[in-house]
Amino acid sequence: MTIFKRILIPICLLILLLSLSLGILSLIISGRLVQIDIEDDLSNQAELAATLVSSTIHSRLDILQELANRLPIRTMDRGAQRESWQNDIKRLGAEDFALVYKDGTAAYILDGRTRDMSGSEHIKKGLRGEQVLSEVILDEADPSAGPFIEYVVPVKVNNAVEGLLLARTSAVIFSGIIKKIKIRNNGYAYLINRAGQIVAHRQYSLVNNLFSPIKAAEIDPSIRPLAKMIETARRQRAGQAEYRYEDKDIFCVFTPVPDYSLTLIVAVEKEVIMREVTGLRNHIYVVVLVYMAAGFLIALLIARSISRPINRTMSILKDISEGEGNFNRRLDIQSRDEIGKMAHYFDLTLEKIKLLRDSAEAASLAKSKFLAHMSHEIRTPMNAIIGMSELAERSYGKPDGREYITAIKQAGKELLYIINSILDFSKIESGNLELHPAPYELASLLDDALNIIQIRLADNPIKLITEIDHKLPAIMTGDVTRVRQILLNLLSNAVKFTRKGFVKLGLSGELEGDTVKLRFTVADSGIGIRSEDIPKLCGEFVRIQEKGARNTEGTGLGLAITRSLCREMGGELSVESEFGKGSVFTATIVQGYSPNFKPLGAITGKTRSRTESAVTRFTAPTARILIVDDVASNLKVAEGLLAPYKLQIDTCMSGAEAVRLVKENLYDIIFMDHMMPEMDGMDATAAIRKMEKSYFREVPIIALTANAVLGMRELFLTKGFSDYLSKPIETIKLNEIIERWLPKEKRAKGERLPETSAAPQTLWFDIEGVDMKQGLAMSGGSAKNYREVLTIFCRDAGKRLETLQKNPDGENLAFFASQMHALTSALGSIGAANLSAQARRLEDAGNRGDSALMREEIDGFRTKLAALIRSIRSAVPPEHAERAEDSSIDRELLLKLKNALEKVRIREIDAILGKFSAFSPDAEEGKLLSSVEDYVLASEFEEAAALLKKFLQE
Repeated sequence: MTIFKRILIPICLLILLLSLSLGILSLIISGRLVQIDIEDDLSNQAELAATLVSSTIHSRLDILQELANRLPIRTMDRGAQRESWQNDIKRLGAEDFALVYKDGTAAYILDGRTRDMSGSEHIKKGLRGEQVLSEVILDEADPSAGPFIEYVVPVKVNNAVEGLLLARTSAVIFSGIIKKIKIRNNGYAYLINRAGQIVAHRQYSLVNNLFSPIKAAEIDPSIRPLAKMIETARRQRAGQAEYRYEDKDIFCVFTPVPDYSLTLIVAVEKEVIMREVTGLRNHIYVVVLVYMAAGFLIALLIARSISRPINRTMSILKDISEGEGNFNRRLDIQSRDEIGKMAHYFDLTLEKIKLLRDSAEAASLAKSKFLAHMSHEIRTPMNAIIGMSELAERSYGKPDGREYITAIKQAGKELLYIINSILDFSKIESGNLELHPAPYELASLLDDALNIIQIRLADNPIKLITEIDHKLPAIMTGDVTRVRQILLNLLSNAVKFTRKGFVKLGLSGELEGDTVKLRFTVADSGIGIRSEDIPKLCGEFVRIQEKGARNTEGTGLGLAITRSLCREMGGELSVESEFGKGSVFTATIVQGYSPNFKPLGAITGKTRSRTESAVTRFTAPTARILIVDDVASNLKVAEGLLAPYKLQIDTCMSGAEAVRLVKENLYDIIFMDHMMPEMDGMDATAAIRKMEKSYFREVPIIALTANAVLGMRELFLTKGFSDYLSKPIETIKLNEIIERWLPKEKRAKGERLPETSAAPQTLWFDIEGVDMKQGLAMSGGSAKNYREVLTIFCRDAGKRLETLQKNPDGENLAFFASQMHALTSALGSIGAANLSAQARRLEDAGNRGDSALMREEIDGFRTKLAALIRSIRSAVPPEHAERAEDSSIDRELLLKLKNALEKVRIREIDAILGKFSAFSPDAEEGKLLSSVEDYVLASEFEEAAALLKKFLQE
């Protein structure tokens, strides 16, 4: 569950619970409040109606009393003033009016009739001097007249009652009073007397008959609820009640009429009350829903305000953890609460991580550039050393010559071993060492190792002893290169620190299922190791500085790499040693094997190593190969190594030329150098793969590179290359590439490389500041080629020197840097290492914009370069070149050169230009050749061909 939901859900549940609680409480309270409000309203209406009834009665009594007070009853004649009382009767609203004398006789004024009322209780009370209001009376003689009420007041003379005034009023006046009272929606009021009879009601029939629910309930059971309420109201002075009448639930409030035996009842249907309650509840529902919606919105905003920075933080951390994070991203939250502070510190942490990462990447990039440069710079001459020694070994017939060349070759291999150790350690250190298991012959592995060690022991009084379990499986499964590396590291270490005595190799194994645990034991009688130094042995770049070991060479990486390799193969490296008596190193590794195996058999240690095999299994005279490399010596080495196959070989020195040649010719294999100016090997390969025909997508393209830094192999394979061949080129690996990728239909029967002899190259001159041996090696070992290189260098460097006369500044730093770059490689190619290093410093200064350093050193550099050019021209004059009897230039040779330039055949161009050195051309021809050489040096072959074509036509 996300943090957003973890925050939102509890808050929403809390809001829901509070809303429901509030809603329920509001419904309960609201219902009660509405009921109380209605009860209060009805009570007020009832009291108001009762007060009106009471005041109406009092007003009539007061009017009647006023008449009584001014009535001359002693002198009046019965009926004499009848007409004069008409107005007063109207004021009373009386339906009848009478004078009652002391004897109880009533004389009715309106109709003139008389009546004896001496037996009436309210007449008796009146004669005693009281004001009396009679009960509601129904005239038995005339029931249709309706109920009425009689008002009686005494007429006094000198405080003595002389008679009474009696006024009769219909009870309908009460109905008129209560009808004027508005009692909510559909509410009404009515009056009952002490007997429980309805005196006033909106339904006239109930009043006319003085309807008594109490008596009616004895006949009609449906009226019992009303009768029960009437009974309650009759007994109580005020109160509330509910009853059912005419299938309706009624709620009523009753209250007595002040001073009179009447009770006023206000009634309303409960449905009306419920409608009001329901309306209020609906409003409450709306309010609660609005409150809940607002609460949910607030909860959403709260959850989002909390979860958003957390989610953004998680997103940034996820990108970083997956290796593609952008450390420039920030939370940028400006709030002053804890979240804002957290975001602030998180952004600061990211900034620090970014700085650390940039620093680490810069360090890693510098390391990678150093390794790439070191690998390229060391492996390039190594390619020439090992390749040329391989070719020389094949061509020299004299035993001494072969021995010397073998020594050169072995020294080159040892140097290559040191380089590979450094690169292996780099892989192990980064955790990217990969094992490539495959079946291999254990006997061949042991023969290779023993042959190499026997060569190293040739001049030493050391005996090589082997104790090998011949019952071990002959075929193992594992990474044979790494197993050989472990074995050679241990044996080389033993030889290195042993001056006399023995070096013994022991091999045993334990079979476990489909694996075997091999145990290599290397013992020696060397100088041994102190017990306190044993834990330091497998450290990085650590060498024990014991007496007798200080003059030994090594990187201090061998045992560290060996231990790591053993652990990668499921084993371990251990050591036992006694100082001054020798050491025993034991390496265990786990390898696979087939259950149906053949035993190993005897190991002689005298078999020729397979990696040194010069046997060519087949030839392919119809196959066509393209070799692309910007270094001429590399092209010559590659051609020589491929010579036994009798292939048709084309060469070129740039990626652009390679693309053009591939368009024009069909090649069976393309060997493509990696680092070349302008279009490099990767770009050229990409351009070839994008061409339309399937041939261009399928032709094998083999990467040639001196860059053996971690990850380069995978990079080449993902960039369209078919395979990978590291420089210096080893014969066995080159043979494997040819066997793997050359079409079988173009292979013929193989043969062993013939051996020929050739005279060694010598130099007849010496140049100060130039390592002649290095220059000769860089020129392929040919003195003739070296002289030509020096001549071309003088011409090119002289031109560049002219362009460097103006001091560098901000505007021309890039130009100076490019000139220094060209001179760096040119000076290195002739062996002027010190001046080449200074040119490189100036190049780096120009690239980083350090004009101060360039101005400081440029004068000295120009002086040294000019002196070097003069020294070369003095040491290598034209007369030292071999001359032919015929000094004129052969025009047929010029035509061949033109054709070679048009077809960009580098090897042929180089050979023809070399032949021109035997001629003494005139000024015009010399200028022509100089221009052609300049164009060729700049790889402008079309311009050189056009120049020759124009010269030949003239």
